Amino acid sequence: RHPRGMAHVCHGLARACTVNPDGVATVEYASCDAATRDQPPRLTSWREFHRAVQALYTRLRARLGATPTSKPRVAILAGNGCGMLQSLYAIAAAGAIAVPLNVRWEPAELASALSDTTPQLFLADEAQFSKAEAAVSQCAWPVALEPLAMGQRELLPEELLHEELGELVVSAEEPSDAATSGVAFILFTSGTSGKAKGVVITHAMAVCQAMAKVCAPVGIAQDSVFLSVVPLFHIGGISTSLAVTMMGGTHVFSPPNSKSARSRPLKSPLLYPLVDSLARIAVNTLVVVPTMLHMVTSELTRMGRRLPNIRLVLVGGGSLSALPSLFQEAKALMPGAVVVQTYACTEAGSSVTFGLLTEAVLTLEGAACFAGQPVPHAEIRIRLKDDESRDLSKEAVGEILTRGPHVTPGYWRGPDVPCDSSRIRNGWLHTGRLV
Repeated sequence: RHPRGMAHVCHGLARACTVNPDGVATVEYASCDAATRDQPPRLTSWREFHRAVQALYTRLRARLGATPTSKPRVAILAGNGCGMLQSLYAIAAAGAIAVPLNVRWEPAELASALSDTTPQLFLADEAQFSKAEAAVSQCAWPVALEPLAMGQRELLPEELLHEELGELVVSAEEPSDAATSGVAFILFTSGTSGKAKGVVITHAMAVCQAMAKVCAPVGIAQDSVFLSVVPLFHIGGISTSLAVTMMGGTHVFSPPNSKSARSRPLKSPLLYPLVDSLARIAVNTLVVVPTMLHMVTSELTRMGRRLPNIRLVLVGGGSLSALPSLFQEAKALMPGAVVVQTYACTEAGSSVTFGLLTEAVLTLEGAACFAGQPVPHAEIRIRLKDDESRDLSKEAVGEILTRGPHVTPGYWRGPDVPCDSSRIRNGWLHTGRLV
């Protein structure tokens, strides 16, 4: 049986339901079109969120089998939303591995990822369903394609929920094969250097990275209201979402793309929750890449708006310290915000470092390369490439290495095959990033 001491992402969900059951778990906007944007967003409490996860979990266990010999995979193709987040938890609770796929991929790319991971079940939202059908048609084995909300129609009696959720976390069966034991997600890299690879993310990796975001300088808390715009097929989106859930905070999901650009109050509907004058809950936490932050500042400047409620801007996917003017614009428009820069990669389960950006930091020599300090659980070294035994002189160029519980076992090669761990030597992940 699943050992009580083993990390599991559903422990964070159980905690949220204990400490903040009636608090707002998710905020969803149906649209930002002129005809419908005055409609209030849908609010879901942690108690209601839990019920939906439990219902989907029940359906998944019936479909996948209660005690699989090897962890089944469940692929997901969906935009950010309450249903997507609930599915990630339900799949983990059911003892399966979630494989969230890139919604920007074409059917052939999706079919390739499906071939690599051989899922038994494929969940897709309405907007992506036809693309999912096209991908499934290219698979050489049977894949059951279901709508994302397959379990949300059948809610269980409320009195059963707390006891059963606790049981599913501590009593879930773990397969004996080393390839799938403890695995929570398979996340595909961008494939910029070739074919996209599936990075194995374990429960332990996911939990320790979520906990790192609870610590300073990020400080996710119960009163965090997080605008979820980083895709949930991306490690940054998943890791931050796990942290927000763990603390019983609030996830805010933007409306889908409008069919009529002229009916939008903003050029991008992603930003709509930031300027919604009717919002009952104000966003205070942003996780963005520099290009997305530029989009935010440009729109706010165009509208003559400021966001005094924002207290955290976490920036990854590029160096904000190399863009001092963008940092200054962001601080002027969000004067109460702490701005934190992170160096992260999928193979490290998310963040490797956090750095608090200030005007003083930007004046330092080499500020464009500022990365801050290692996250609490991580060791970091910079070594000559392919030689982790030698330190570098100040002028030399070397590779970032990291070691700790956040490091992936490797790239997925199949349920009966050990992971490709060629980038991990003596416990150190060779990130390939040169500095």
